[in-house]
Amino acid sequence: MYEMLFKQDAVKFSMNDFNLSSGINAEYGGILISHQVVVLAMTQQAAVLQNCNNELVKFIEIVHRKRDVLQKDITAEEVEKSQLQNDIGILSERLVKVEESLAKKIATRTEYDKTISETESTFEKLLASSQSLLEVLKRGASTT
Repeated sequence: MYEMLFKQDAVKFSMNDFNLSSGINAEYGGILISHQVVVLAMTQQAAVLQNCNNELVKFIEIVHRKRDVLQKDITAEEVEKSQLQNDIGILSERLVKVEESLAKKIATRTEYDKTISETESTFEKLLASSQSLLEVLKRGASTT
């Protein structure tokens, strides 16, 4: 909307309000307006549009910069994610190997415990038999 002063009365109009069929002059509500006034109004409208365009271009540039920063963050996190997944794979394989080794060592320890228990039991029986034999031999030697 534009404002024009006619005899101290403000008149608001848009370019669609004009009847431009008369050539150089335009008619607005029965008032004949010169070509210069119409050109001035169009020039003002073009300046407003240019300002809007400039603002839109600035806004688009800002959004592009924000998107570029976000894309760099996304790329960095994707690289980190890939590295973490690789590390998890390596650690998972290592965990499987450690679990297998641990299971073998526990089984071997169980066998050692069984062997120790059997050996101690047999040794105690052998020791008891040796003491009994020694006592028999001492009695036999004292009676002779």
